[in-house]
Amino acid sequence: MSFLNLFGLHLCVFSAVEGKVTKEGKAIPNALVKRTYKWDGENITDEVTTDEDGSFSFSNQYQNSLFAIFPHNPSVSQRIKIYFGENDYLAWAYQKGNYDVNGELNGKNLIMYCDLNNPQEKHSLENYKIYSGICGLK
Repeated sequence: MSFLNLFGLHLCVFSAVEGKVTKEGKAIPNALVKRTYKWDGENITDEVTTDEDGSFSFSNQYQNSLFAIFPHNPSVSQRIKIYFGENDYLAWAYQKGNYDVNGELNGKNLIMYCDLNNPQEKHSLENYKIYSGICGLK
């Protein structure tokens, strides 16, 4: 066990995500989905491809930090983009203000339904939080 894990500084910077990509209600297989977050001044990205049902998923993403023992306001910029054909679509843009697993939605799982025909817009969440993108949430 590392020194950072020993002191509980294993921080969830992007909770697990499940999603489905459609267009006019029809599943979109083989779309590229990229998840990016900013940590320590650097953009960190991972990616998956949708399956035959248009589904995709990402696991929890963690970072370690010794600086987290000092009082501060957590702020992690998060983005998910979908690439299909020659277009890209902003699915999720959010500023996470904690290091909790499922902290984006106050403990609820992050489950997205993304129709490529949806307009990119701002969506209201609880406690005056908002996210931008084409995806709705379950």
